[in-house]
Amino acid sequence: MVRAAPGTVNRQELALAVLAALGKQLNTRPAEPAHRWWNLAQAWTVGHRIQHLVVDRAHTLPVELIRELRALAGAANATVWFVDAHPSGTVPALAGLPGAQTGNIDNLHEFARAGRSTAQPSDQRTRQVPAMTMPCAGFLTFRYACQRQLPADRVRQVDDAWLAAFGSAQSWLLRCYPYDETIRPAAAQIRAALPAISAALSARLAEQLYTAGNQATALLRLRATEAAVFRHGLLMRHQPRRAGGHEHLLRCPLTPVLAALINRTVSTNAAAAAALHLIYPIISADQRHLGEPRSWRVGNVDVDGSRLLTDYGAIPVPADAQPVLRAHLHTLHADRRAAPDAALIDQHRHSLTDLIEQVLAPLNLVASTSPPVYGIRGTYLYGHATAWMADRGLSLHSLADLTPPSDFPVALP
Repeated sequence: MVRAAPGTVNRQELALAVLAALGKQLNTRPAEPAHRWWNLAQAWTVGHRIQHLVVDRAHTLPVELIRELRALAGAANATVWFVDAHPSGTVPALAGLPGAQTGNIDNLHEFARAGRSTAQPSDQRTRQVPAMTMPCAGFLTFRYACQRQLPADRVRQVDDAWLAAFGSAQSWLLRCYPYDETIRPAAAQIRAALPAISAALSARLAEQLYTAGNQATALLRLRATEAAVFRHGLLMRHQPRRAGGHEHLLRCPLTPVLAALINRTVSTNAAAAAALHLIYPIISADQRHLGEPRSWRVGNVDVDGSRLLTDYGAIPVPADAQPVLRAHLHTLHADRRAAPDAALIDQHRHSLTDLIEQVLAPLNLVASTSPPVYGIRGTYLYGHATAWMADRGLSLHSLADLTPPSDFPVALP
């Protein structure tokens, strides 16, 4: 509900009332220039896909602002309700609205009750398992550990879901892996292909883990994918301790609560930067800018904000975070900066890192800018990982690099 302050006579003051009604943080005046406040109000109204715009004390607003509110509701395909509390009847600014219908306050109660009952169906891809505590075992012994430690009724569910996830990963690898089962590439060839393979595998894993209904399903899909890539001469290591000890960090960290807090940001630019970095960070591998976040392009975001479109597949955006991307896309279109190859985030005033920290720092979150893992030394050589994989303690290796050299001394019995 929009409650304009008494004496509101211009669009800037009305924009603050609209932003406050949408839940934006307005303890202080927005950092954006005042002439952009109305554009931001319109962008967020479109982004949140509101169905009803209720304007309290509408009888106090001048006719020019009544027209602006009607246009605002029209841009969002919403119904606008003007609450007229004038004691002597409908004021002229409202009485003369074309196509307007009058009603009593009971109509507002009716749509308010209807709005509470709407529910969006969850998008659960492939097979899920019930929430449970999974065995702490690697991919080689995962199924055996489940058979030993889980109840019999759970074992069948887990095994069926694992086989489905394994088969799906195998089919994906046969389409995307540059070498089929009839080719035995040299270690150097696999090593050279690791960056491209890890980029594709990272996007694939993000899609699989983000659509998992719980942590158990996410871990099962990860173990099945590890087993599938192992058959193609690749080892995907999972070391949660390298991700700060967060063994549970597999699914999307942008939870509904966190998305709601980010949605309170007035700037669509800063909010989109923070949301994208949490969903799927892109970190530069250039030695001159190693570890710096890179921006997505406008064409990488679906028009409804539901998916991030990569060269290797689509990554789902949590439903609670989609208003951020829709609002920002609307802003870019309004500013005529929405060419598909244009940068999604404007960095003229603030760097991408600064924009991310502006939103995440007050939430006690640190923007992870860990560079990709290159050339991991020790027993496992030439590991590769995207920033998304590194945040989860994942890295991809060639099995050929783990084979002892031909002159390696072997102790004979």
